[in-house]
Amino acid sequence: MEKIIHVLFDAEGAKNLQQAFEIDPTLKDEIIVMEDDWSVGPLADRIGPEEIITRWDWLQQHFYYAANEEISFTAKDEEKVKQILRQLQEDENVHVWIWAAQNSRDVCGYYWLLHHLQSYQGRLEIIYLNNLPFLNDKAQLFFPVFLSEIPPKEFPK
Repeated sequence: MEKIIHVLFDAEGAKNLQQAFEIDPTLKDEIIVMEDDWSVGPLADRIGPEEIITRWDWLQQHFYYAANEEISFTAKDEEKVKQILRQLQEDENVHVWIWAAQNSRDVCGYYWLLHHLQSYQGRLEIIYLNNLPFLNDKAQLFFPVFLSEIPPKEFPK
């Protein structure tokens, strides 16, 4: 049986997707939210301890983050990528759906993640909502910039 790992870069959008599972249970599976904003700061080919420290130092210098943070978003995302890789390696029925809307955080996050998962091409899908119109609660047409703007009832479509 196929298992789907839904990856999002928008925590509020993940809540809407979770609610959509109640509407369409066939979509229901694991959701992983990447916390770092990969559209800013230094990137490297890999994410190891040295790259995490470099990135976290840069983010602290250029954005307001508490100096006493125990773990950076980058390190949390590294653990999530390792978790996804483990599942892909252990089970051939695992597929990854990467959800992205038309904003820099989602698009850059997608390319960053794809770099780390490239050995599993064929088991990765992009659900890219670029220029797709949706209906809001007032039945008005709109083009979402963030997944969180999409009502849960629209996700199954």
